[in-house]
Amino acid sequence: MALENEQFEDMIPIYAAAVISDDHEDGIDDPKSYKAATESLLAEKWDMAMTEQLDAIGQHQVFGDFVELPEGRKALPSHWVYKIKRDGAGNVQRYKARLVCGGNHQIEGIDYQATYAPTARLGHVWLALVIAAQYDPPIHQMDVCTAFL
Repeated sequence: MALENEQFEDMIPIYAAAVISDDHEDGIDDPKSYKAATESLLAEKWDMAMTEQLDAIGQHQVFGDFVELPEGRKALPSHWVYKIKRDGAGNVQRYKARLVCGGNHQIEGIDYQATYAPTARLGHVWLALVIAAQYDPPIHQMDVCTAFL
């Protein structure tokens, strides 16, 4: 039985709220700042996560040679972003910390000329799965722990 449009529209906000909610049964939430992470009961876990990120930055040589900034320019700020990775049942699997640049402080034409973010469109993923279903090649799923673009 198909849902009437009016019935379906009433369901969307309830579903969306459930997906977006940060409430977890265990009461553990993602810290919103470095101070919150380092002063929490899980400070040791967050410290390990930050160390992993800094080690990966060093291992992958993310930063090249350091140079003097041009006169009148300021370096872009950076900050930590924290995320607790959970499995389908909501159990904590990993504490993840990422050091990110405050790119929202950039000015087009001065700090950058163009932007590009390589992402997969859902339609392309579906197409790949349809081709795989038709021709039965092996499919592998992977998780990238660190990606520096």
